[in-house]
Amino acid sequence: MTKKVKFTLISIACIAILIFGIWGIIPETGIPRIPIDRGFTLEAQSNPLLAAEKFLQKEGRNVESRSGLSLLDHLPATSDILIISGSRLHIGERRYQQLLDWIQSGGAIV
Repeated sequence: MTKKVKFTLISIACIAILIFGIWGIIPETGIPRIPIDRGFTLEAQSNPLLAAEKFLQKEGRNVESRSGLSLLDHLPATSDILIISGSRLHIGERRYQQLLDWIQSGGAIV
């Protein structure tokens, strides 16, 4: 083998050892990995109040999520807290009056 070929092979071997050495050392050094934000989960995209539900569950509360206005036809016990999304502002006069009566008898609404 010529000196040029030997030098090339030794150079390639040194570079390979250097690359694999660095690759093996980096996880050991504690270099922080940057998390990649992948956006909201499908559950969070479909439920705008998911964070509130998770918070209340951590506080030991029983949480039930429903969509639609049918819940307002049969209001929960006055010891419960009712959270209505801001997109539900137009609920109709009858449901509005039922909701006011429920609040006046001790119910809480957010």
